[in-house]
Amino acid sequence: MCDMLKSLLYLHIAGGSAALLSMLVPLLTKKGGRSHRRAGWVFVTGMTVVSITAFLLSAARFLSDPTSQGQQAGAFLFFVSILTAAGVSAGMRVLRTKTRTSPHRSPWDLGLAGLLTLASIAALCYGFIAGRSLFTVFSVVGLLSGGSQLAYWLRVPTHPMHWWFEHMGSMLGSCIAATTAFLVVNADRLGFETFSLLIWLAPTLVGVPTIVIWTGHYRRKFAPATRTTRAAPVVAAGSLVALVIGLAGLEAHAQVQPESRTVFDAASVKPNRSGLFQTNVDVRPNGITLVNWPLRAIIQLAYGIDQQSRLVGAPGWINSQRFDVVARAHALESREQLRPMLQALLADRFGLAVHTETRQVPVYALQRARKDGGLGPGLRSSAVSCAPPGFESGRGGRRAALSR
Repeated sequence: MCDMLKSLLYLHIAGGSAALLSMLVPLLTKKGGRSHRRAGWVFVTGMTVVSITAFLLSAARFLSDPTSQGQQAGAFLFFVSILTAAGVSAGMRVLRTKTRTSPHRSPWDLGLAGLLTLASIAALCYGFIAGRSLFTVFSVVGLLSGGSQLAYWLRVPTHPMHWWFEHMGSMLGSCIAATTAFLVVNADRLGFETFSLLIWLAPTLVGVPTIVIWTGHYRRKFAPATRTTRAAPVVAAGSLVALVIGLAGLEAHAQVQPESRTVFDAASVKPNRSGLFQTNVDVRPNGITLVNWPLRAIIQLAYGIDQQSRLVGAPGWINSQRFDVVARAHALESREQLRPMLQALLADRFGLAVHTETRQVPVYALQRARKDGGLGPGLRSSAVSCAPPGFESGRGGRRAALSR
């Protein structure tokens, strides 16, 4: 039994060390980049090992040490293992539900958040009864964490980047847990007692304000602007009327608020990772279906943009990331009725913010070279439609002309 406990302890220390050494990399590197993802998985794996081994060690301590101090240590380690597991799990699970538009009722996610909430209530009661301030303080942290997780899963998302904030808060909370464990283990070397409140609470007192400040920074960064501009009614020769767009968290520009925001009755937007380039569209009186469409093409369809050069200020990934869109509405009668619905859908799911403006740009004039104004023998009419992309073109299966 002693050898088994020693092995668990060594595994617990190894997991904590891996988490502690890797946690700064995701914080300091480009979000979503290779280094961020790889170091993030190292951190998550380490914290998962810490949580599982902490649970087993707490059970062993609770069952093998009948003293009051042993029972308290076992109970507290059990509570910390739940707190750590819930934070790491929520931080990763939100990435799987980025595009959800309804409450999330997974038994795992709700169960873990509920278990943390119940354990926090028990720890709070014990802390008050036994006069243990450590249990009382950490129970409040657990209640806030468990309650916020339950609220997140059960509420309908109101921000297109909801998953970003929840992921960031949960992972930073796990970093606080890793730092706390390191300080507690080395408390005697730092000249403190193991159960000193300063050692246990210092990472939380520093980390929680950091989370609040960091989250506020990204909320401001992802928030669309509110200034409204209108395109000039007269466009001079050599000018380009451009639709300037922004996506939440990337390039936010002024947002045009329609006077009457028409929306679909129901809509689903999912990434298409097939790797194919073939696209398809199906428009019917009760809605529209887009298959494997680049986001740029969806935006052009929604705003009736016939040239890619008229769409400026957007990040490059809108050309490469493709989506499947299934949207339903009652009695669509015209293309003009479809477009504001697509615009509202883009604003809701991607945080799209747009405005139109007139720009002076260089242009080329195609002129006849022959003095008599005739056409050369090699110039002939084309059978390919030149309509705005997504409406009349037959390429890639696109043909979206609306008919009654």
